[in-house]
Amino acid sequence: MQDPTAIQPDKMTILTTLTQEDYVLVVNAASPYQTLEDLLKAPSLRYATTGVGTGAQLSQALLFKAANVKATDVPFDGGAPAATALLGKQVDALSGSLAETMPQIKAGKFRPLAIFSEKRSSYLPDVPTAPEKGFDVVVDQRRFIVAPTGLPDAVAKKLTDSFAEARKDAAYDKFLKDNYMERWEVSDQEARQHLTDAAKEYADLSKKFGLTFGSGK
Repeated sequence: MQDPTAIQPDKMTILTTLTQEDYVLVVNAASPYQTLEDLLKAPSLRYATTGVGTGAQLSQALLFKAANVKATDVPFDGGAPAATALLGKQVDALSGSLAETMPQIKAGKFRPLAIFSEKRSSYLPDVPTAPEKGFDVVVDQRRFIVAPTGLPDAVAKKLTDSFAEARKDAAYDKFLKDNYMERWEVSDQEARQHLTDAAKEYADLSKKFGLTFGSGK
């Protein structure tokens, strides 16, 4: 069934691109799973997600399917309750954004096992990527600002120029670092191509592994 709320790039004007946020797979620091290999040897797993159809669910579902691990997703209404469930050992693992997980990683309460990115994160340089471990699962979150198509060129330019100027502010740079975000500043064409490629890749992988998000399976 087609999602009526899905983003349609051809029906929007991308004014500016902003950030890339990586997802990291973590376990409770008291967990017996020291490495990704240990986790994937488990006979069965329960993993928390930040909601049905989110990157948190997609990244873990693809990984566990690719590794042929029996795993059950447990959706929560956002990152905070999902992290709380992992702290309480109600689930075995969680994939969350760095903003959602780094406070607990730095506090020694979460152990990071893998990053779902093409290259290692500058915030967690010692944590391997999923591709490094043999799993071509790259899932991240991109943020950008859009407007309806048909926006007058003069208005679009003024807005775009304003955002470009704001990105130079030291306060913005501090905000990114405080929230463990990477800059993603590309052209409108590159952004559209990324969205198109990512949508196709995730659709193909979901079909390959028989994933139907929202079905509870």
